[in-house]
Amino acid sequence: MNDIVMARTSLFRPPTSPPASPPASQPASQPASQPARIRQSNKQFFLRKTWLIMRAKMV
Repeated sequence: MNDIVMARTSLFRPPTSPPASPPASQPASQPASQPARIRQSNKQFFLRKTWLIMRAKMV
């Protein structure tokens, strides 16, 4: 039961945000990194969702 609660709460954790503005000496982040982050978070979400569904069927 605790596993299910922990998995559910982890779905709603806000993502860690990068610093508001990069230092002047460093270039801004590459635009290609944002879609990669979105794909990764989607993958994590669906893996957790699948895990929860499988876990619920086992109980």
